[in-house]
Amino acid sequence: MKQIGVCLSSCPSGYYGTRYPDINKCTKCKADCDTCFNKNFCTKCKSGFYLHLGKCLDNCPEGLEANNHTMECVSIGKKGRERKRKKLNKEESKDAIPDNKGLEPSRETPEQRENKDKQQQKKRKVQDKQQKSVSVSTVH
Repeated sequence: MKQIGVCLSSCPSGYYGTRYPDINKCTKCKADCDTCFNKNFCTKCKSGFYLHLGKCLDNCPEGLEANNHTMECVSIGKKGRERKRKKLNKEESKDAIPDNKGLEPSRETPEQRENKDKQQQKKRKVQDKQQKSVSVSTVH
């Protein structure tokens, strides 16, 4: 990509790549857009704007509310459902921890525990990515 006379492997933040047979160049996103896919589709808005269907808005449309954490317009009540889901996940993880009272101590080595922890972290990351991809795919 060409940006002010310099060839880059990708465009910097705030620009998107435009490709033509004779030239590839970086084109600036709209003024309210921090990062974009093309001139008509923003992927992250500048401060003070909320992302909705690829557009940056001052206020969210009727039936949606502003999520100040993600800076996106979301369905009314979605934030409450997200908090409830997180709370349930925490409670489930507490329930999953066995109560070892009266049982023989574990014979796991520190290395085994560390490997087990790493596997659980990887599993959580995969689940988080799956949840994020579901929420991203619903915004068209």
